[in-house]
Amino acid sequence: MKRKIAAVITDILGDRVIIGEDELQIHLKKHFIGIPRDMILELIERIL
Repeated sequence: MKRKIAAVITDILGDRVIIGEDELQIHLKKHFIGIPRDMILELIERIL
């Protein structure tokens, strides 16, 4: 079974973090209602 990739973000140490589409959608619906997807991905990138 293949996972769809929503984003690949590089953290401060240079490690790549893969964010899956399904996981992102779950958290967008559960925690980030009304916030645009690109803003959430930018926030995750800044935190890492």
